[in-house]
Amino acid sequence: MAKKKEFKWPARCPIDENGWAYLQIKYHLTPRELQICVGICRGLSYKQLADSMEIEVTTVRMYLSKIYIKVGVHNKIMLLLRFLENIEDKGKSSKTHK
Repeated sequence: MAKKKEFKWPARCPIDENGWAYLQIKYHLTPRELQICVGICRGLSYKQLADSMEIEVTTVRMYLSKIYIKVGVHNKIMLLLRFLENIEDKGKSSKTHK
């Protein structure tokens, strides 16, 4: 059996690891769905995501459909904006609780 290639995150994203952990809990995202979200938010195409995760482009689309339902959005731009809004709100609420 061939050894699976490890998933590598792209270099840039406006959301850090703590932010992703918060979003994963908030929206009940699976680890694989989270990988898709991170890749999309870092600007990867469906093809780039599929290649890096060793899955088909149709599988990426299927994951995104499920993610959009969980997050309550209809496209990639709305997904990123919702995530950034949630991270900003989380930061504000944590400052008021200190």
